[in-house]
Amino acid sequence: MGCRPVFPCQEMLRKLLNLSRTAHLVPWRVRSMSSYTLRWAKLKETVMECRRKVNHFSSAINTFYFAFQGVQMSLSTMLMLRYEINLGFASESYFTATFPKH
Repeated sequence: MGCRPVFPCQEMLRKLLNLSRTAHLVPWRVRSMSSYTLRWAKLKETVMECRRKVNHFSSAINTFYFAFQGVQMSLSTMLMLRYEINLGFASESYFTATFPKH
């Protein structure tokens, strides 16, 4: 059992939770839909802003991961998280370990 991460930027976590609440309702195949594109762009921007504030990638990725715990996610959303939201600082192996395939 790992230790629970400390959230140094609670406002970022709240933003992530708010964005994640409806993210799973939008089909991932509808890439041209502006609201859908904007939602994921905001999500990535929020995570990167959190990373800048935390200045340590593991804290940012933990904040990102725990923000989505308890959110009902479809398989397409998991695929989006694993493959399309490439944060630029999480390696594929870390991402695969954090978001295992179901």
